[in-house]
Amino acid sequence: MQRVFTIAALVSLLVTPARSEPCQLHQAAAIDMDIEGSGRLVVPMAISGQPVKLLVDTGGYASMLTDSTVDRLGLQREPIRAGIVRMFGGERIMKSVTAHEILLGGLRATTLNFLVLPDHDISPDTNGSLAPDILRGYDVDFDFANAKLNLFAPTTCSGNLVYWTDAPSAEVPFSIDDSGHIRFDVTLDGATFDATLDTGASDSVLDLEAARHAFHLEDGNPALKNMGEGRYGTSYSYPFRALTFGGIAVNNPNLRLLSRSDTHLGGSTRLLLGIDIIRHLHMYVAYRQKRLVVTAASAH
Repeated sequence: MQRVFTIAALVSLLVTPARSEPCQLHQAAAIDMDIEGSGRLVVPMAISGQPVKLLVDTGGYASMLTDSTVDRLGLQREPIRAGIVRMFGGERIMKSVTAHEILLGGLRATTLNFLVLPDHDISPDTNGSLAPDILRGYDVDFDFANAKLNLFAPTTCSGNLVYWTDAPSAEVPFSIDDSGHIRFDVTLDGATFDATLDTGASDSVLDLEAARHAFHLEDGNPALKNMGEGRYGTSYSYPFRALTFGGIAVNNPNLRLLSRSDTHLGGSTRLLLGIDIIRHLHMYVAYRQKRLVVTAASAH
């Protein structure tokens, strides 16, 4: 029988039996995380000896540097070979740069490619993003309680990945799409949606058209609240009761309902699980094994 443990007023954990054999993990880096005003995560990197701050974005397509950062570093812009990349909201990215002498938490790279991001697409104190093109080369551990992003050598161990506590844990199997995004099914008030784990999203988002279809939401429904116009068009709210995935239950989730014509959500994704929910968890992402293991953020 599964037991339910409350993580926060928002999130509960439906605990699965712990794996008996702990994995021997090999840490590659421990990186300090700063928290933006929106709650999103920023980590330091150095490029050619110059400091930059990058948003940790599991929902990104490729790592990016802002236009002003590219100018400051004196990097040469080149057209993207693949053509055009579209971001959430439809912003088109058409240029890339090659950076040299990269340092991330003690890890070094001679060269890395970055897409060029318009300055208005990110907080003015942030210089770009760290996306799955880099992250998926490691097991990635999000330790919110200690403000650490821990990178581990990818493990092949099928045992217990929860190295930080003996507290209750849950595991979510996932798939990885062509963009490197972590995807799994979630259940929202009895309806199933394809979700993407997106640490770069400050809010969790549900596709408006999918919600209308699943819950028969008409414009005259008094519970469907128009929250006004924003950067991604008109947003709505609705009093959902519970969102569950794997062994995790999110009570009364606050989801922004946005039209697909405004968000340009790709593929079959209909829900973005953003940092507003993720920050209540301690997450270990084993990309190669496609395992997401979680505890309460405070469990140590």
